Amino acid sequence: MAAKMYVSQFSKQAVDREGRPIAAPDWSSKIGDTLVIDYNAGAARIGPFNDEARFVRMHTDSICSFKFGGSSVAATTGEDRMIAGQTEFAGIEPGSYLSAITNT
Repeated sequence: MAAKMYVSQFSKQAVDREGRPIAAPDWSSKIGDTLVIDYNAGAARIGPFNDEARFVRMHTDSICSFKFGGSSVAATTGEDRMIAGQTEFAGIEPGSYLSAITNT
């Protein structure tokens, strides 16, 4: 089975009619192509994120754990966990990295 996480970078949140931020990305602020972490063979990493990126959308097709950090970050099964088919948003530090690993 595939073990991948799909990650999109965004620079802005969407706003409602009154100009208040809402819990959704401003899709026009998406930065570049969707990144893919293939962690089928163990912990894998992507990054650095774009300097304009302020949050990411993560979607996984399998159970995994993930961790944000510097260029040497490596997720372990003791990190935050996502289930297959889950989508999450996370605020990030520009220039940071994301690592993921399979979990049960």
